[in-house]
Amino acid sequence: RITPSYVAFTSDGERLIGDAAKNQLTSNPENTVFDIKRLMGREFNDPSVQQDIKHFPFRVVNKNSKPA
Repeated sequence: RITPSYVAFTSDGERLIGDAAKNQLTSNPENTVFDIKRLMGREFNDPSVQQDIKHFPFRVVNKNSKPA
């Protein structure tokens, strides 16, 4: 069994992980984080990071030149 790499944060402060978070994606896209492995170890200004950020429904910020 494979657990999806998704984490969701609900309005009441609950954290959902895996399938439960993935199921939230359509109703709570701004607070459901996924595909983060694509950003790990890269610089925020890397062109591939900037391209990926355009497609995420959640916000990615620059923290010490790294995506966060």
